[in-house]
Amino acid sequence: GSNPDDRTTDDTPTLTGTAEGDTLVTLFEVSTSLGTTSAVGGTWSIASSSLADGVHSLTAVATDAAGNSGPPSVPLVVTVVPAEVWLLWPAPDGLLFEEETLSAETVGDPVASVEFLVDGLVVGTASGQPFEATWDTTTTTGGSHVFEARANLAAGGFVTSTAVSAIV
Repeated sequence: GSNPDDRTTDDTPTLTGTAEGDTLVTLFEVSTSLGTTSAVGGTWSIASSSLADGVHSLTAVATDAAGNSGPPSVPLVVTVVPAEVWLLWPAPDGLLFEEETLSAETVGDPVASVEFLVDGLVVGTASGQPFEATWDTTTTTGGSHVFEARANLAAGGFVTSTAVSAIV
C-alpha cells in the first residue's frame, strides 16, 4: 500500500513519470540502478528492485538514443515500512459512550494482533481480522483521551498508529 506522504509497505514500488519518447529511463538510489525502462509516448513506469525498510531518495535519469544523459530528476523520498496500522474508530474528536467497539485496519506484513491503547494503556486486543475490541468507557474519567492502535507483527516488532484524541 502507498500513501500520499510517500510511505509504503511495498518494497518494490512502481514509479512513473514523463520523458521524451524513445528515451531510456533509469531509476537510481544514489548511484545504484534500481531498474531501467523505455519512455513510450512520453511516459515511463519502473517497478524498482527490492528496497529495505527505511528512507530512500530516488531519482530518474533519461538517456537519449545518442547516449546523452540528462540531469537527475528532483529526488523522490520514499519510506518503506513493514506494515501500517490506523484507527477506524474512534475518529478524531469522536464522542464515545458506554461500551464502544474500537477498530483498526492494517496493511503490509502479517500482523499477529492489534492492541488498542487509551492514554498509553492497553484496553483491548484483537488477534484477527477484523481488528476490533469492545471497551467499556465507564472505566475511565470523562473528557479527552488519546487513542492508538499497536500492530504486533508476526515476524516480531510492532508499528503504532497515529494518535487520535476523542472524548469520553
